[in-house]
Amino acid sequence: MRIEVVLMNKSDIKDLKIICLFSFFCCLLFAMLYFDYKKIGKVEETKIIHQEKMVIPQKEEIIEITTAGDCTLGSDTNFGYNGEFDWWFKNKAKGDYGYFFAKVKDLFTENEIVDCDNLNLEKIYHQTVKKVTNDYENISFNTAISQLMIFINACYKETILPKKYMEGFLKLFNPVCPHITEELWQQLGNNNSIANSSWPVFDDKLTQEEEYEMVVQVNGKVRGKISVSKSSSKEEMEKIAKEIPNVKVFIDNKEIIKIITVLGKLVNIVVR
Repeated sequence: MRIEVVLMNKSDIKDLKIICLFSFFCCLLFAMLYFDYKKIGKVEETKIIHQEKMVIPQKEEIIEITTAGDCTLGSDTNFGYNGEFDWWFKNKAKGDYGYFFAKVKDLFTENEIVDCDNLNLEKIYHQTVKKVTNDYENISFNTAISQLMIFINACYKETILPKKYMEGFLKLFNPVCPHITEELWQQLGNNNSIANSSWPVFDDKLTQEEEYEMVVQVNGKVRGKISVSKSSSKEEMEKIAKEIPNVKVFIDNKEIIKIITVLGKLVNIVVR
C-alpha cells in the first residue's frame, strides 16, 4: 500500500481556510433561518387556535339581553367585555354597571326633581363636573364613571333634588351612555337633545374642601388624626390636638416642652 503525501503551499492553505469559513457561515445562516421559520409557524398556529376558540359577540346580541346603554358603557369604560361572553354577561352586564343603571333610573323616577337649590349637593356637584370634564379630556372614562357614582350616592341621601344638578349629571353621563340619558332628559321636560345643550360648568372655589385631616404627633409619633377647618389658627389647632382622647393618654401628667405646629398639616407635641 502506497501513501502519497501532498504538501500544500501557503496560498493553498489560505484558500482552504476561506472555503472552511464560508461553509461555516453558510451552515450558521441556514440554521438561523430554519429556527426562525419554525418559531413563526408556531406563533401563527397559536393565533389560529386562539381565534377559533374565541367567540366575540356582536353589540346587537348584547343589546337583546341587556340595553343599548349597557352595551355602550361596557364598550367605553373599564367595565368592558374581556373575551368570555358568559362571564361578561353574568358579572358585568347584570352586575357592576347594570346595578348603577338601576340606581340612576330609580333616582330620576322615584324622587322629586324641582327648580331649587340644595347646599348639601353644591360642593359634590361642582367637584363632579370638574373631575369628569378633566377625565374625559384625558380619556380616563373609568375614573369619570366612578365620580358620577359618587354623585349619585350623594343624591340618594337627599329628598329633593335640584333640576339643574340632575340635568348637569345627564350631560356628563351622556358621552358614555347616550340612550338612557336622552330618555331621562326628555322626562325632565326637555324637548331638545342633550347633544344640542351646553356642557356643564363648575365654580373652582366650590370644589375646594373646607376641611382637612390634621395629624397629631407626640414626640414625633402619630397618635391621632382629626378633621379641622382650613381656617383654623395655630392656637386652635394646638387646642384641638390636646383634646383628642388618644393624645391625652400620652401627654397627661407630663411636661410639655414645646409644640411644633405646621399650619394646614400637623401638630407635634414634645413631652418628657
